[in-house]
Parts: sequence; C-alpha cells; structure tokens
Amino acid sequence: MHDVLRGQSDDVYDIVCVTESWLNDGFSDSLIVGDSNYNVSRCDRSQRVDGGCLILSRDCLTISPITLPMDPAVNVQAVAIEIMSGCRIIAVCCIYLPPGCIYSNVTSLVNIINYLCSKYSNVCLLGDFNLPVLYECITEHRNFPAATALLEEALLSNSLIQIVDFPTRGKNYLDLVF
Repeated sequence: MHDVLRGQSDDVYDIVCVTESWLNDGFSDSLIVGDSNYNVSRCDRSQRVDGGCLILSRDCLTISPITLPMDPAVNVQAVAIEIMSGCRIIAVCCIYLPPGCIYSNVTSLVNIINYLCSKYSNVCLLGDFNLPVLYECITEHRNFPAATALLEEALLSNSLIQIVDFPTRGKNYLDLVF
C-alpha cells in the first residue's frame, strides 16, 4: 500500500478506494498510510476477517465524511466522503457487498444509493458488488432477478451509469463504478 500511495515517478493518486481491506480496529490509520499525505476514511468488517472498505484521499483535497444510513444487522460495508472543489461537491462512496445476493443486503445498498443521490448531484459509487448478474442486466437489458429488482430501480431512477466495460473476476463484472 505504501508503494501505491507514494506513486511511481510522477504518478500520485488523489483518491484510492479499496474493498476487502481486511482491516479492524487493531490497525491504526498510520499503519495504513505511513508517512504519506493521505487521509483515511474506512468501514471495517467487525464480524469477520475479510471484507471492509476504505477511501484514501490526498490531504490537499477538502473532504468531509458522509454519515450513511447503515443497518448494523446487515452485512454491507460502505464508506463515503464529500470532496469540495470550488463550488462543486462530489460524493464518493466505496462499497463492499459480500458474495451471495441476500435481499436485506440489496435493500441496504439501495438505501445508501437513494440517500446519496437525494443529497448530492454528483455521485461516484464504486466497489465490489459481488453481483455477477448485475452487469448483464444493465448492458443487455435483461430482466433483473427478484432480489436485485430494487437495485435496478435505484440505479435507473438516479441516472447512475455503470462504466466498467471489462470482466473484473473471470468472466464476471463484480467490481463496478457508477
């Protein structure tokens, strides 16, 4: 992680989003970023070792954390920040949806999407959605399975467009950017 944050030659990233961070409260932010100039926003998965997500943002950016409507009983991890740039505010949300499409997880994800899109006009939603059927339904206009029909409605009604156009795991499109 330190090599990514330091960049190669002139490549320095303003924002780095990580899913399946596997972090817990035993990892301090300083262990993650070292002496680099990044702020850490994170959502650790406390019930298990895997999962979790984090957003690293350059300290030259003006950011604020966004408190998301999270249901602690549901197994979705998400962290969001708002970035102020001049008079524009951009909401960036990193999501980890564990494998296995569970209706409560999809409902929680829809609540997050609708909340962000109701508060911000510029939203970037990205992460590991672990819904292989989602890409095919969006790009090939197939019918969504019942468990993800709510998600389809949230994506369409909020005009979120999926921009990843290549498989991210085998033949599946699991890591998505809207």
